[in-house]
Amino acid sequence: MKVDTAVRKLEPSDPFHAGLANLLQTQSTELLQQRRLMIETAPATIPWPLLVAMSLWLAIVFGVFGLTAPRNAVVHATIVLCALSFASAIFFILDFDRPLKGLIRVSSEPAREALRHLDTP
Repeated sequence: MKVDTAVRKLEPSDPFHAGLANLLQTQSTELLQQRRLMIETAPATIPWPLLVAMSLWLAIVFGVFGLTAPRNAVVHATIVLCALSFASAIFFILDFDRPLKGLIRVSSEPAREALRHLDTP
């Protein structure tokens, strides 16, 4: 960002330097676009085998708990509430893995504000 601003402020004195300034502006713009594209299309960081293993493990735990617990409404309600809490935790983990997409979107404005403060001397 700071380099891009500095390049755009250049005032070349001859045609050779004007061409260099235009080339720098073009390359700087392309670099920023590629950076933005890389951020937006970053692959998921949570491996699917881990999610499958964790889901199977939780299913086994709930299955054993359901088989060994006494049959009454409190146990059934507890199993349902625990299953919902684990499912919502997995949902939020997957949703927060892609902060710019999904149900919950994180604003990029705080990061832009921090970069503005970092760029100023």
